[in-house]
Amino acid sequence: MRTPDRAVTHVIAGDLPAACRAALETLCENGAAALPARCFHVGPGRIWAPRGMKVVRVHAPLAWPWIGARALRGALRRLDFAHAGQAVILHAWTPDAAAWSVELAGPAVKVLVEVDSTADAARYVRWPRSGRLADMPTYVCRTSATQQRLRRLGVPEACTVLIRPHIDLRTFRPDRRRAVRAQLDLGPQDAVVLALPPVARQTGALWAAWGAMLLEKIRPDVRLVIPGDGPETLRLRRLVEACRHEAVVRLAGADVTLPDLLAAADIAVYLPTGDAATTGVAWAVAAGCPLVVSALPSILETVDGEAGARLCQPHSPADAARQMLRAFEDPRATQARADHARQRAADMFSRERMLAQYANCYEKLTSIPPR
Repeated sequence: MRTPDRAVTHVIAGDLPAACRAALETLCENGAAALPARCFHVGPGRIWAPRGMKVVRVHAPLAWPWIGARALRGALRRLDFAHAGQAVILHAWTPDAAAWSVELAGPAVKVLVEVDSTADAARYVRWPRSGRLADMPTYVCRTSATQQRLRRLGVPEACTVLIRPHIDLRTFRPDRRRAVRAQLDLGPQDAVVLALPPVARQTGALWAAWGAMLLEKIRPDVRLVIPGDGPETLRLRRLVEACRHEAVVRLAGADVTLPDLLAAADIAVYLPTGDAATTGVAWAVAAGCPLVVSALPSILETVDGEAGARLCQPHSPADAARQMLRAFEDPRATQARADHARQRAADMFSRERMLAQYANCYEKLTSIPPR
């Protein structure tokens, strides 16, 4: 049997974002570029394994990148990846995995780094020890705004690629609307607003809560659903209790999935104060849920600006309440925006497009023979 001339090693760590898991599993299940693939988990933390793939933990006595790189190099050698002139692609999915992998970048080892929009882009910008531009990692960005941040940090344009994650709508079931509403103690006549995840200070869940409480003065039937668990959820609970607006807010917890929450919602809001993760927005767009969002670059490119959503200013609960009220008062125009965004999403977030882009990226990384 002829040994393939290329192989992909997926490198993950304990800081693997949830959004990356779906993309990694899709790549593994569909055999992107028909390349043999293995998966390493570097450093401490609980191991998560893509379906059908064995994950090998790589230990290092200390978490310093150069020590981790030495351990990762040893693991690669034990798997005989260096034989037969085989080119290796290290696909790093987290900041910690990137720190270990970039140290190995060279003519025979190409590094592909997934950039999490919620993390500081400067964490990813590391030059390989060789110092050569040819050994610079390739950075996978989910939005054009992330690309621009990397370029401002000195990353060459040729070393960035835009690949949007796919949205698997097979798990979205509009017929579950009544059951999910009953689970969340919501009536059929309630005007349900979903605060899109992730729920954190920087993603504006606080402004969504303030906006909903303001809107309740005009629309007593409005109900805000906040998903997930965590410190920010606890903070919001205390805020609502202090304002005596417990009836306005429903805390969904971590058990109710985002597709189910979208099925139960009338509109969704996402009000970050700076560029943040857009996975929740992409899900809402693909599901055809009307949106009220902050007017920020990463969000505007996802929803196609004002044509696809109602826009409001960051840090302004009053503006958020105003736009939510307009969404409920003019449902026809609101749904027209949602339909426009959904038509674009069918191509932007398709599985086939994502797989083709990754396959093309792998091909380009190994198209230049080792020197």
